[in-house]
Amino acid sequence: MAFAAFIFLLGITIGKPANPQPVSYQPFWPLIADGVILGLVSLFGYSREKFTVHEDGLVESWPFRQVPNMKLGIWTFLGAEVIFFGVLIGSYLFVRTNSATWPPPGTLFEIRNGFAMTLVLLTSSLTAIMALASARAGNRNGVIVSLAGTIALGATFLYIKAGEWFALGSAGVFTKYGGLPATSYFITTGTHGVHVFAGMCMAVYLLANAVNGKYLKGDHATLEHFGLYWHFVDIVWVFLFPLFYLI
Repeated sequence: MAFAAFIFLLGITIGKPANPQPVSYQPFWPLIADGVILGLVSLFGYSREKFTVHEDGLVESWPFRQVPNMKLGIWTFLGAEVIFFGVLIGSYLFVRTNSATWPPPGTLFEIRNGFAMTLVLLTSSLTAIMALASARAGNRNGVIVSLAGTIALGATFLYIKAGEWFALGSAGVFTKYGGLPATSYFITTGTHGVHVFAGMCMAVYLLANAVNGKYLKGDHATLEHFGLYWHFVDIVWVFLFPLFYLI
């Protein structure tokens, strides 16, 4: 997975300007495609692994006595993700507060695009909750429809984001205000977009299992773990939206 991310980012960074004046960036698409394919293969490999978590009763479990080890592992992973995105957001705030000039809200990034993406992601959190609630109620169709809705909303978010990226790139956004606003925006929102895409891949796997009748007999913990990750991704965007679009 790490190598796939390296190949993907390498394809982005070794591109060349498509036109000298104004500068418009053209990434190296073959490497980007290779990174995406390798990442999908890696995610598929992860999905095929069998994870067994043993509950050890011989050690002190306080304050997590009532928390299963698998869920505790998810929370630990999300804690690491909080640190990761905290570094990105902190770097953005450092660059912005130390820059002599910065674009006013709505001049560089369209507020309506940011609002639309926020609405879409918040709605996707609702469908993720509905999938878990349907599984607890034994409603197979509800699980399938809710997961499909989550995937569709995630795809809608990425579609809006991709359109915004291409529009900004064709407008020569890296030449404005020293390129710092655009650079910080593309790095932070791009990393978030990768997390959204990874969540969609998880949802596709869960949907395939739901079609086969899983998660209806008390084995819905996987849907709960997925929901924790998906809600985290949504919460991150709730912070990014005002930072880049409103402030």
